[in-house]
Amino acid sequence: EMEGLQAWWFCVGQNGLLVHVEGDARRVPLLRHPEELGVQIDHEHFLGVLDDVPVWVGGIDRHMDGPEGLSFEQLRSLYTRLPEPVWTLAGRAVQVAEWHRTHQFCGRCGERTELSRGERARKCPSCGLLNFPRLSPAVITVVTRGEEALLARGRTFAGPMYSALAGFV
Repeated sequence: EMEGLQAWWFCVGQNGLLVHVEGDARRVPLLRHPEELGVQIDHEHFLGVLDDVPVWVGGIDRHMDGPEGLSFEQLRSLYTRLPEPVWTLAGRAVQVAEWHRTHQFCGRCGERTELSRGERARKCPSCGLLNFPRLSPAVITVVTRGEEALLARGRTFAGPMYSALAGFV
């Protein structure tokens, strides 16, 4: 039973992910429920467990400002400010919240969808169409010559950050 335990809450609004602002660092809230911060969420989704701590997504389907000491920030700007496993979960949280928000109605017949039992899907009660969160597969290519690797720096990268060449399929 995980209800009532402290959990990592990835609160995702239309204007980003809610994080504690601590100087240049950012931290995802660890609490029992976002209501403790005065944040009302519209839907919640269990993601799993990180280091024995439950991980939840709280979807916020409207624009709101963060409470004092917290801010909504875009995922890309959090890349170097959150530990990599936390940033990866943040990406999944954004995908799940956005999927839930944008699949309230069936794309085939227009009926209001419902959460499907036993799987992460939204189901149309009229025609049975299932919608799952979208996965965006990517290809990452590393061009090598002996011990060297070709890296690229995007013009929009913050700071001196280089990466392998990547693209969505």
